[in-house]
Amino acid sequence: TFNALISAACKGGLPSYAFDAFEVMKTTDVAASRRTYNELIHAAGLRGIAGVEAAFEVYDSMRLAGEVPDQVTFGSLIAACARARDASRALLVFEEMREVGCAPSLVVYHALLVGLGRAGRFEEAVALYRNEMLEHEDPECRPTKATLSIMFDVCLGRDGAEAALAAAAGASSFGSAVYFHSKGAMAAKQLYTEAVESGMMPRICPELDALDANDDETQGMRSLRADIRCHTRSAAIMALLGLLDALKTKDADLHELVVMTGGRVRTNGPSRPSKLLLTAQALLTAQGVRSKPLSTLTVQALVVDKPALTKWKSSVDVPQTLGVEA
Repeated sequence: TFNALISAACKGGLPSYAFDAFEVMKTTDVAASRRTYNELIHAAGLRGIAGVEAAFEVYDSMRLAGEVPDQVTFGSLIAACARARDASRALLVFEEMREVGCAPSLVVYHALLVGLGRAGRFEEAVALYRNEMLEHEDPECRPTKATLSIMFDVCLGRDGAEAALAAAAGASSFGSAVYFHSKGAMAAKQLYTEAVESGMMPRICPELDALDANDDETQGMRSLRADIRCHTRSAAIMALLGLLDALKTKDADLHELVVMTGGRVRTNGPSRPSKLLLTAQALLTAQGVRSKPLSTLTVQALVVDKPALTKWKSSVDVPQTLGVEA
């Protein structure tokens, strides 16, 4: 019963209620279990900077009570450190986890990557991803699409790819261009390219390579379609950045570019733009590409017409400044 109350308080975003339930629990004959301590560590971690010390106090109490920590325990501690942007402490927990013989799970790796990203230490996150996760002896700990989305967030800024995009969109065109050529952005682009080449991520525009073909009859009439419907918003940002970088090297005279974003489409009135569409439009805008939303009964998309493409391609080259931190 007490575990259920503590768990419900955590899921409801009310960590203080979880500790209230624990205080009542201590007045009874009910002994706290490992699950109880794990729930409390998680509850404390939800408080961010204010809760990380409480999380470690619960952990110390757990060890004194003779309970053996598990993957959930260490994962919750690392997540608490991540919310407090304390990557150094998160790394210490990760090392202690190994010392006690508890193998990290993919969830634990994800929590540590997030912690490194929120502390602005994306190079260490990339090293962990490349040197340990990619060839992990346990297939369950190898990167997934979710891992890649986390890595894009980690590389693009302390608060994630979407927050970084919002900041870039609000900057001058020069500032936006420099940002997307920062060290972090370049690392994210490389990770995305490798993921596509390995088959971990799908190609959003298989027809792109055919643009180099010289066909006078189709010049000026070609339409290019990019499909990001199966992407997370972070992955969509990287996919579109990669597409725009590739288009800069192409000489083809395109009629239009259509970005398929999907989204739930209503049949009884105007549909609301999906979050993926809004993210894609913000990215294109930050890159100086004017697009128009298109909504039908089956799909939502963005359309970049020929005048917009021509204006974008004729704009000033993107600065090659690589020394700006993400």
